[in-house]
Amino acid sequence: MVAPEGEAAAGNLSRIERKRLRRVNEILRVAAEVVAERGYSNTTLDEVAERLDLAKASLYYYFDSKQALVSACLDTAAAEVERRLESIV
Repeated sequence: MVAPEGEAAAGNLSRIERKRLRRVNEILRVAAEVVAERGYSNTTLDEVAERLDLAKASLYYYFDSKQALVSACLDTAAAEVERRLESIV
């Protein structure tokens, strides 16, 4: 979801950076699922953390707020749409 400059660049990352990237992508995927199911207003970081089996405080390590998390989800989705459209063109 969030791989910098595609998967090729992800191969240049350290093991710790790859692990962090996988965690961020997992958080974004689950957050997007919760927002899709419940809507923005009814989405809570508690529920996202619960589905990830994480402490809520761990989400704050990666994202400052629910708004920042959902914004990252939207940015990721937009980047994926753009990537797919470019591959078609």
